[in-house]
Amino acid sequence: MIQTHHLATWIAWQGFTIAATRVLIVWVYNNAARSTLCAVIVHAMYNLSVFVFPNDGSHYDPAIVGSIMAAGVALVTRWWGAQTLAAFPDP
Repeated sequence: MIQTHHLATWIAWQGFTIAATRVLIVWVYNNAARSTLCAVIVHAMYNLSVFVFPNDGSHYDPAIVGSIMAAGVALVTRWWGAQTLAAFPDP
């Protein structure tokens, strides 16, 4: 990321965004009966959303996206409980 001339704050926010996104993807995977397809779809939606912005992602701000992802993690934890983040539910 340094080679693409991003600032340290951008890199830090991007790392935070990636971590929050991974939590949500793993939650979807665990709670969709370990469906790889569901995890792939969520990942693809995240990747696609970056390029929906004008000019090939030119207005992408990882601080905004990271905050939205963190809110998503907080909502998942609040509504479904922290135990659903790591544990595979019984069928």
